[in-house]
Amino acid sequence: LTQRLQNKLDTFGLSNTVEANAVLKGSLLAGTLPEVKVNWVVSNSDLTTPFGQFENVSMIGKYHNLVDSSKPANDDNSIILAESFTGTWEKIPLVASRIAVTKLSAPQIAFDLKATVDMVKLNELTGTESFEFKNGKAAVNITMSAPVMDGDSTPTLIDGTVDIVDGGLTYLPRKL
Repeated sequence: LTQRLQNKLDTFGLSNTVEANAVLKGSLLAGTLPEVKVNWVVSNSDLTTPFGQFENVSMIGKYHNLVDSSKPANDDNSIILAESFTGTWEKIPLVASRIAVTKLSAPQIAFDLKATVDMVKLNELTGTESFEFKNGKAAVNITMSAPVMDGDSTPTLIDGTVDIVDGGLTYLPRKL
């Protein structure tokens, strides 16, 4: 992997070992970049990322630096793909069938996400003093694409639904 990509990946960590298989195709001489394909499996591991800590993570993943064979193997022609992702964040179970990070020189992330959460748990996460969730469940089903790096002006796109069942909240300033 390029030094730049290694530095980016160093911001991620797993608590357990990863089963991985790598295939390199092409010259390994200085100044050249071979085609690289890495497949991996993560099982029941804690994952540290710049976006937060995830527990009990399992997924199947791959890295490929030659997505478009008509272009050279490099960070802009690479993908990091995680499929069948399961894990928890802040004790909220998460499921994503596909998480893709592309254009690694200016990384973009695209994913689908499903989660069901007891709304009372959201009080601590929102940190708001304006309202308090009293009861109910929220079922989240979204797709999202966004830049990974701060300062990237690429638009963030979110589509999906949040279904609230038996939800209740109090508007605290007026106790409504």
